[in-house]
Amino acid sequence: MKIFISQSINIVKSYKEKADTLSAEWVNYFFKIRPDILLIPVPNNPDKVEEMFYFLKPQGLILSSGNDIKEFKERDHTEKKLIDIFLNKKKPILGICRGMQLLNIYFGGKIKKNNKNFFGRNHSNSNHHVDIRNFDYKKKKITVNSFHDYGIHINDIAENFKIFASCDEKIVEGFYDFKKKVYAVQWHPERKTDSVDFDKSLINKVFKK
Repeated sequence: MKIFISQSINIVKSYKEKADTLSAEWVNYFFKIRPDILLIPVPNNPDKVEEMFYFLKPQGLILSSGNDIKEFKERDHTEKKLIDIFLNKKKPILGICRGMQLLNIYFGGKIKKNNKNFFGRNHSNSNHHVDIRNFDYKKKKITVNSFHDYGIHINDIAENFKIFASCDEKIVEGFYDFKKKVYAVQWHPERKTDSVDFDKSLINKVFKK
């Protein structure tokens, strides 16, 4: 199975150039849980997205983490073009961290800066509990990692999404739209986390064998 995955943009100061990057953790993660999946990194060039899609014929899309939205317009435009295409072709989409935030904005929702004044706690570089509901899973509470600088308040979620994971009853940690085949989580399955079993279940639900 071929899955497109978006990439971060980093500035290489020694060369004074931009570089598309994808953490090696992603490849290692899928080798472990789904060796049948081939991840194909997509360059941040919106003009080439459609050509890549029709040439490589991927079965799904992961919108990865890294970079704030509006930090690099070429990444924003590339990922929005990817969303357009995969929705049109009814292919599954999984948003991770930034990817979840972008999906919420794409469908009319909002994001806010992650700080104690608004969310009641700082979710950057910490682990915390998440309540699970509206999802076929044996546990109702899991522990996840957290690295995001922005987040989604329960009042700011796009109308089409159904929440399946939340924190402190007001912070959205996971949502889906079954009809559109769109799923997203705020944490990082590819990094060290206590949510390994749930994450594998989610991956298998999104990208069915």
